Amino acid sequence: MLCSPRGERSDRGFTLIELVVVMSIIAIAFFAARPAFQGALQSAERRSALRGLVNLLTTARTEAVESGILVRVVCDPEEGLLWAEEQVEPEIDRSHFEPLRGQAGKGLYLPEGFSVTQLEIGGMDAQQLTKTEMYCYPDGSTDGLLLAIEDTRGREAVIEMLPATGKVVLGE
Repeated sequence: MLCSPRGERSDRGFTLIELVVVMSIIAIAFFAARPAFQGALQSAERRSALRGLVNLLTTARTEAVESGILVRVVCDPEEGLLWAEEQVEPEIDRSHFEPLRGQAGKGLYLPEGFSVTQLEIGGMDAQQLTKTEMYCYPDGSTDGLLLAIEDTRGREAVIEMLPATGKVVLGE
């Protein structure tokens, strides 16, 4: 316990004005740093979306090779949605596909604000096709795919799946 020169007890604490000043400084610092955090968050969303797309395509090709059956990747560019399906009992009905094992009917949505700017399957623009489906064959080859997406900051990334080898190439 401290005593003042006059012998009075001094319980020194923070005044309301001091607390308001400190809180104001913290608020100003937060709003000044906010754009940097938003940029980092958008970059993380972008990386996550690209990783998800590459993973979906790679998984589809791998499943076709390992199981020896036809696997297709269906694209809905308007919705920003892709999903993989595997052929079921091709000896009975070649057109019957079900969601790829482990996918449980889930598709991959692009994050909000991301859009598909270009989609080519087998070297043809998706607008010329009646179905936007790309097939992965048991021998490891594919129809080939070129998918360009753009994020909210106007940055474009291109994912290409090579027809002969099924290799997935990401260009940013």
